[in-house]
Amino acid sequence: MHNRITFGKRRMVAATLLTLVALGVLAARWTSLPASAGGLGAAASKSLAPGAAPTIQGVPPLLPWTAVAATGAVDEDSIRDYGFDEPWASYRSGSMSLDPLTFRYNVTNPGHDTPIPGWTQLFLNSLVPAAGGIVRATLIKVDPCTGETTPICTTVNNQVTESPICTKCAFDPASINFQYYLYYVRVQLDRADQPDPPRAYSVRLDQP
Repeated sequence: MHNRITFGKRRMVAATLLTLVALGVLAARWTSLPASAGGLGAAASKSLAPGAAPTIQGVPPLLPWTAVAATGAVDEDSIRDYGFDEPWASYRSGSMSLDPLTFRYNVTNPGHDTPIPGWTQLFLNSLVPAAGGIVRATLIKVDPCTGETTPICTTVNNQVTESPICTKCAFDPASINFQYYLYYVRVQLDRADQPDPPRAYSVRLDQP
């Protein structure tokens, strides 16, 4: 009886070992298959190549936030003198005002599953065609409970050019967290006594 039990145990151990060996062979063959055949080979080797950045399957990259200048909310003090024309915002034709214009743009989170988009720069696209003109954009944080505002960064264009240019300011990506705060961009235009006023074309939050 003892011999029969020992023999049975040996058969069970042998069967288990054979099963493990078979599974190992199948796993090795599947890993060596190219990605097009449903295996891990090419995909795994590509993702683990030296210097390659790790990727997370199914998660798209973070997106920038953008706004065309002519889509902004106009400050009540600017109602009589502002003008929109296609993408840009400026003084309306015929306005002789030397008071600044103010526009605001609500910032929304285009991220997928994170309250921290990872943006690090505010970009302003604008034109200053005459001396004394200036365009500035400021990223502002708002406490949703108290309404307290905190400027995060400001970029300024006071460079006289014939074509629009981009200026930018940098900030810590941790400064923007939609789980706790709200955000908007304030754009202001000012001019001296010149017939050709400055223009704002767009603002953008992005990574470099």
